[in-house]
Amino acid sequence: MSREREQLEQAIATLEAQRAILGAEVVDPTIAALRKQLQTLPTESLTEQRKIITVLFADVSGFTAMSETMDAEEVHSVMNALWGRLDNAIINQGGIIDKHIGDAVMALFGAPTAHEDDPERAIRAALAMQEQLATFRQERQVSLAMRIGIHTGPVLLGRVGTRSEYTAMGDTVNLSSRLEHAAPVGGILISHDTYRHARGLFEIQALEPLSVKGKVAPIQVYVVKRERRREFQDSQRGVEGVETPLVGRDAELRYLQTALETVIQKQEARVLMLVGEAGIGKTRLFNEFNHWLEEQGRFSKWTRDAKLQRINDVLLQLSQAAEQKEEREPSLRFFSAQAREEMRRSPYYLIRDMLASRFRIRESDPQVIARAKLEQGIIPVLRMEEEEARMRAHFIGHLLGLDFAESPHLKGILSDARQIRERAFHYLATFMATLLAEGPVLLFLDHLHWADEGSLDLIESVVQLCQTLPLLVIGLGRPTFFETRPGWGAAFPPLLYTQLEISALSREASQQMIDEILHRVPEIPPDLGDLVLRGAEGNPFYIEELIKMLIEDGVIIKGAEQWEVHAAQLARVQVPPTLTGILQARLDALPQPELEALQQASVVGRVFWDRALSVLNEVGRPQLPTLLDALRSRELVEEREPSTFEGTAEYSFKHAILREVAYESVLLRLRRQYHAQVAEWLIEINQERKDEEAGLIAEHFERAGRLERAAEWYGRAGHCAQKCYAPDLAISYYRKALSLLPEAQSHEGERVQLYEGLSTILMQQAHYTEAVTAYRAMLVAAERTEDHLAQARSMTGLGYVQMRQGEYLAALATLDRAEQVARAVPGAEAELAVALAQRGTTLMLMGEAEKAVPLGQEALALSSQIEAWNIMTQSMNLLVSLLNRLGRHSQAMTYANQAMELCRSIGDQRGLGALLNNLGVRAGQRGDYQAAAELYREAFTIAQQIGYRDLEMVLLGNLGEVHVELGEFELAEQLLQKAIKSAEQDWFGLAEAYRCLAEVYLGQNRLPEAAASAEQALQLAQSSGVEDDCGRAWRARGRIAIEQRRRPIAGSAIPEPAMCFKRSLELFTEAEMEAEQARTLRVWAEYESEAQEEPGRGEIMRQQARAIFIRLGLEKEVERTR
Repeated sequence: MSREREQLEQAIATLEAQRAILGAEVVDPTIAALRKQLQTLPTESLTEQRKIITVLFADVSGFTAMSETMDAEEVHSVMNALWGRLDNAIINQGGIIDKHIGDAVMALFGAPTAHEDDPERAIRAALAMQEQLATFRQERQVSLAMRIGIHTGPVLLGRVGTRSEYTAMGDTVNLSSRLEHAAPVGGILISHDTYRHARGLFEIQALEPLSVKGKVAPIQVYVVKRERRREFQDSQRGVEGVETPLVGRDAELRYLQTALETVIQKQEARVLMLVGEAGIGKTRLFNEFNHWLEEQGRFSKWTRDAKLQRINDVLLQLSQAAEQKEEREPSLRFFSAQAREEMRRSPYYLIRDMLASRFRIRESDPQVIARAKLEQGIIPVLRMEEEEARMRAHFIGHLLGLDFAESPHLKGILSDARQIRERAFHYLATFMATLLAEGPVLLFLDHLHWADEGSLDLIESVVQLCQTLPLLVIGLGRPTFFETRPGWGAAFPPLLYTQLEISALSREASQQMIDEILHRVPEIPPDLGDLVLRGAEGNPFYIEELIKMLIEDGVIIKGAEQWEVHAAQLARVQVPPTLTGILQARLDALPQPELEALQQASVVGRVFWDRALSVLNEVGRPQLPTLLDALRSRELVEEREPSTFEGTAEYSFKHAILREVAYESVLLRLRRQYHAQVAEWLIEINQERKDEEAGLIAEHFERAGRLERAAEWYGRAGHCAQKCYAPDLAISYYRKALSLLPEAQSHEGERVQLYEGLSTILMQQAHYTEAVTAYRAMLVAAERTEDHLAQARSMTGLGYVQMRQGEYLAALATLDRAEQVARAVPGAEAELAVALAQRGTTLMLMGEAEKAVPLGQEALALSSQIEAWNIMTQSMNLLVSLLNRLGRHSQAMTYANQAMELCRSIGDQRGLGALLNNLGVRAGQRGDYQAAAELYREAFTIAQQIGYRDLEMVLLGNLGEVHVELGEFELAEQLLQKAIKSAEQDWFGLAEAYRCLAEVYLGQNRLPEAAASAEQALQLAQSSGVEDDCGRAWRARGRIAIEQRRRPIAGSAIPEPAMCFKRSLELFTEAEMEAEQARTLRVWAEYESEAQEEPGRGEIMRQQARAIFIRLGLEKEVERTR
């Protein structure tokens, strides 16, 4: 196309875009004049040629009806205005208008100049045309509709007729026209030949094969619905526009298809891990599976494969059960996420990427917009009361880095990062479960070897909850994945998880791949085939890249229809022995501006943006679009849509190895400069959400040698990781920040903050020795800066750790010092309250409950004044424990009720559940088993709602125990068996569960089972060293022994009941557990009274037990001991 013609058409498009501003009275005559000028241009001299192009036919209907109500001049004006927009949509995608025929238009893509993505361009143009028509229809209030047909195939191009019009002729044109006639109103119908060139990029529904005039057999056709969202788009690997076929992977593909069939038919989850070296074809295999899914279509009946037909039938049933909508949601929902090497240390990045892609959340979205998008994506799915659903969305969002600190659902528990994490895990798992209840879900996770630990934990949590739902998880990773995550898959049942090794292609499959790529070479020289085969060693990516290198080196000469091999060049070519060498050779052959752009992109990361590159290369900024287009045409990078940053174009390296090779070629001095510029760009473009990228920004600053800025951002990254309870990552970031922070006095304030974050997370993880060191370092830095509040905080933390280590006297001394410092500083109420509460807890553990009560009361008063809710609940719980120990139960209950009310008001469900459980334990100790059961049931409901699994386990055991005491043995057995079945081997409550189960079997007269359970309980208790569990197990053995002596079983050894009771009493006496001593005495008394070996001894024991119960105020136990 001539430059003048191109300028005129661009001017027309620009005017049409300004119609709303300039008005039709200005635009229409101007465009008419420009079109007239176009017609006067000399025709271009083009010879006839045969080539493969894509032809688009579109027909607008409704003009006839419209002309009946409008003046002819008005109709003409409307038609011209519409065609201006529709033609512009075609031209913008690189197409040319072949002709207008009444209410129809014919457009060509690939003529006279071909592009490798012409079919894709034609479909994008068709979608844009339908969008333009919808907008036009709304603006003009007219009833117009359009059908579009697209086909790709060979045509004859040339000039025909007396006016010498340039056009296309042949069967491809005819078929395109017939597809347009067959297309649904408002739809886009494409042939299989167009589909196979653009599959994976659009949402497409396969229809029944279409009978077309002039064709012997029906042809497969598809309706294009919309462009796929970025997370569902495939990277089309190929060579010079030739898509590389999948070869040698039939068995693996069948395995994926069978897994999907199993998931749908059995309504059970499956996790498949595809493992293989870089370039071996993992992503290509998944893409082929994805294409297969797309080609089947939910309503497809044409396949002859029985297995595929069964899947289609099930999907059809699921679809028919759903509500009828104008546009149905696909029966098989897709979620997709890709880990990135540069984001491997960003907490929950993989899951954030999955939800951000699904809900269209951009990295550049302001916090308020990002939060709103998350709510809009989650709330409608959950199908529950709106405020409850909003609360769940807030927990999920906060975990993933969106700031919901002001949410009323989180505001009161921000200091409890672990609760936020556990509840967010549970809420996201229930979100997925709700989706799965409506139909199957495919979750695709790429590059798992770069995934962060938190995301992997969350995926495991989702799978655990959704085991009996139709979820298929397909993960892709290199073998190095198992070096950092050796236990992956072990948490899943054996039938649920499968690891599929993707090995190198066989020599035959490699040869087949070479033949397919070079199918335009009439006869492939044996030397060329051997050259590629020797170097590739079965790696398909190597094969592709080597052939690309040979094309760039002139060994393979491309032609329009046929390729040639330059034999002389082939003899001289030097082939690098490794894939890295091949890629380096390709980079070395690039023009310098392209190489520099690619190197700069590699510093940004596997994914990069044009605006970032414009910062790195201000001189070459005007040429940047041209350079990126050139890199795309060389198949080194690809564009990703939509971009995660608004107003930018987003790109990705075609393969991770290519990015690594490009990065290693950057000069060190330039690397440092580029990394600093990228860090500053990330800060600028992320604005208020920059802390989500803190770890990445810090790494860029470190690589730039800007260590002070790196320390600042590693500190921010540590704080972010701590907020979302990624403890190992937080510890790593804090330590990195401290190691880079300059020693100057001016940085002591920052050092205090870093050590405080580090010591807190170390203490929470029970790394007590390291926590002591960190708290002492924090104290030293705080003393240097004379920061008295920080000094008090460091000492309260240090005192708490000393208490947890059992060093009570040292803890009291440290906490006393903290109290003195806090009392001397105005505004230190929080620090003082913590010091007092910690001192009280230490005194309680030392057996001095009376001294601790006033400390707890003062701590409560201080924290209430400043509304420090977490300190208030801590103080109340301390007072409940102290007063119960002192026998002041009604006063303890007052504080307990206050604590429960506070937990409810601030949304501390975890604290509320634990408190209800503790009250249940206390009620059981008093012998009020009905009250205990009610408290346990309320706590269990809360634990289930928030996914607090540890508490669920405890409550199942506790509920089992109270139902034993109530004589409800069948229900007790069910609860206890469930607890035992679900428990981990090291669960601290396992011994007590077996002891209670022994009591159940005893009540049901199942003595062998009772004896076995009691023995199991005793072994577990002794191995854990928990004295009270041992005492109760010995007591259960004694009771069972009594029944065994009454009904002896031949050959079984029966322990002496008195010996069992004596051992139980000794253990409870050592543990100072008086109520349990009394319970053992009561059971022993019953045995002695029956045995009459020492008359009167049983009565003495009974009176001793009764006296203890009376002294402890346990009225119900007193009644049971009459």
